[in-house]
Amino acid sequence: LLSWRCVFAVGSGSIASMITAVLADFVNEEDKGRGAGLVGAFAGLGAVGGALVLLRVPQIAREMSEGTLSEDKAVACGYYTASTLALMASILALTILVDTPPPTVSKQPS
Repeated sequence: LLSWRCVFAVGSGSIASMITAVLADFVNEEDKGRGAGLVGAFAGLGAVGGALVLLRVPQIAREMSEGTLSEDKAVACGYYTASTLALMASILALTILVDTPPPTVSKQPS
């Protein structure tokens, strides 16, 4: 469990730095504040949504199986649901975000 928490921590840190890079590359200078605000708002909504929705998945899975699903397997179902949503979001980000060429600096003759 501790090793998976370490993997989660590395992934969370990577996502935070990636979001900063995406904001720098894809958002205009005058809209960077608005972009950062939207990122913060949706991160908060994601945390609340995860707490309100994904924590109920094991209970819903047990109810749908009419009690035949053990508690451990119902909790695993919640983790599988969360990881599937994360994988779908990653695939969506990989298909939507395109690689932009770095800006070229032209030298002016002196």
